[in-house]
Amino acid sequence: MRFNLLIPSLFACVFQSTCLLVSGALSGEFDLKMVGKGDTPPYKKLKDLVMVGNNTVPAARHHIIPRNRIREFYNKAVAENQMKNLRLFLTDYKKQFKQLYAESCGKYKEAIESIEELVDGLIAGTVVHKDKSPRPKNYSFFVALYTWLPGNLFEGPDTGYRAYDPNEEFEYKSERIIGEDDFKLRFEINKEMKEYISQGKADFGKVDANLQRMLTTRKGHPIAELDAYPFNKDDWIAAHKKGKYKIKV
Repeated sequence: MRFNLLIPSLFACVFQSTCLLVSGALSGEFDLKMVGKGDTPPYKKLKDLVMVGNNTVPAARHHIIPRNRIREFYNKAVAENQMKNLRLFLTDYKKQFKQLYAESCGKYKEAIESIEELVDGLIAGTVVHKDKSPRPKNYSFFVALYTWLPGNLFEGPDTGYRAYDPNEEFEYKSERIIGEDDFKLRFEINKEMKEYISQGKADFGKVDANLQRMLTTRKGHPIAELDAYPFNKDDWIAAHKKGKYKIKV
């Protein structure tokens, strides 16, 4: 599944300084529901891809676990005040958020502080969801990275150039790109999220550990750069329909 590659001006800047931020946990009632708007990926625009046959096509970042499932899981968890049970994941999420904006103390200092306070409040259980309440400050920053987690993305041809794009379903053919172990982990997380969304059942200790692994490791190694699994043209072949490509299986 693909989404627009263009990164909004909100995220496009030249960082010039670093800083150390200390913040406390946010407390109160807020509208925390994610509605699928304003969550453009907080990464650089991808370059066009050279496919088999030396054809050049636009690139996109594709979700392995679909973005709608990530949102639905979060929305149910905040409604039931369960995010405090994802402490490991949220702690590393905060670290990666700070890394992504590590040199943004000028323009984005307030946003970094706001998101740290929000995440600390989710961990502490002091931030409570209530419909139609105010949004937390700079909430779009939180949503952008949460819905575009670096361990859940891979680069490939834009949807218009893909055959058999699953859209808002799990990327069952992504094992070729991300490897067997990483695929099994993401398959398990996807299953856990579906069960919680549909049945309200979840082992949050297990989900927490799995989400932390997805967020922080790639093929058994720490994620060095916050972005997607890189493109390799050998993972793709031309489809029967002219100008389209599919993952090699």
